[in-house]
Amino acid sequence: MFKQLQKIGKAFMLPIAILPAAGLLLGIGGALSNPTTVATYPILNNQVLQGIFQIMSAAGNVVFANLSLLLCVGLCIGLAKHDKGTAALAGVVGYLVMNATISAMLTIFNPNGAAIDTGVVGAIVVGLVAVNLHNKYQNIELPQFLGFFGGSRFVPIVTSFAAIFIGCAFFLIWPPFQNLLVSLGDVISKTGPVGTFFYGFLMRLCGAVGLHHMIYPMFWYTELGGVEMVQDVSVAGAQKIFFAQLADPTHVGLYTEGTRFFAGRFATMMFGLPAACLAMYHCVPKERRPRYKGLFISVALTSFVTGITEPIEFMFLFVNPL
Repeated sequence: MFKQLQKIGKAFMLPIAILPAAGLLLGIGGALSNPTTVATYPILNNQVLQGIFQIMSAAGNVVFANLSLLLCVGLCIGLAKHDKGTAALAGVVGYLVMNATISAMLTIFNPNGAAIDTGVVGAIVVGLVAVNLHNKYQNIELPQFLGFFGGSRFVPIVTSFAAIFIGCAFFLIWPPFQNLLVSLGDVISKTGPVGTFFYGFLMRLCGAVGLHHMIYPMFWYTELGGVEMVQDVSVAGAQKIFFAQLADPTHVGLYTEGTRFFAGRFATMMFGLPAACLAMYHCVPKERRPRYKGLFISVALTSFVTGITEPIEFMFLFVNPL
């Protein structure tokens, strides 16, 4: 079992290697095209520069927006024994079919219900199923009248059918888990400093599997993060209040109660996780350090500059590059 987990960890290296570059593009482009930044530093108010920054931001954002799919594909490529391209195609087909199945089930049985986002967990499940089906059926021989669909062509087909069942299973089991997270978020918002600690703990725990986006939006963009009047307009959500006050030239002071849901992470992003990179680097045998030095520097820099921590978290959770 340990060897199998090691193989899975190595398979994640390919998509994880993309994240530092994408993180730098997103962080630098987003920060330098932000209206507040442009207003503070007029030198940035140049049409050509802003066009470049917006392109950088969009290029980086598309990677993180499709992170689950990339991890699914990377898993298929890394674990496939032969014909890795077909395995990757099967993973893409399976992932898309699973999400389409979940959407169809929601439309049929719960049209007014909340969306179901399985995040990285769903991608890993589909990827493992797809690559196992690929390794098992890539050389299958069908009857002569179905011969065209034999061999590697059979793999995406059987994966798509398997993904339908996976989607149905997630439709049944995921909402209770998702509701549990929402309930925990509601409790955290009412328990003061203790709740802030558990909020951070839950964010770090869920962030490692790509589910943190189910936690923080409730505090950043809804009444859970507070409600304030800014320029005679009611604004809900900690981050929305903060930026609304920041943009109000007549406002004195800033909304600090809600910032506990995002400000406290900077110490971890800028120092804690880069320090973890340094610790992992020193654990690497000296003869191997030059091989991994660039990887550690890039992911640490991404965390420090942009606050994007997934590359580091995924690295020590799934890869262990020692």
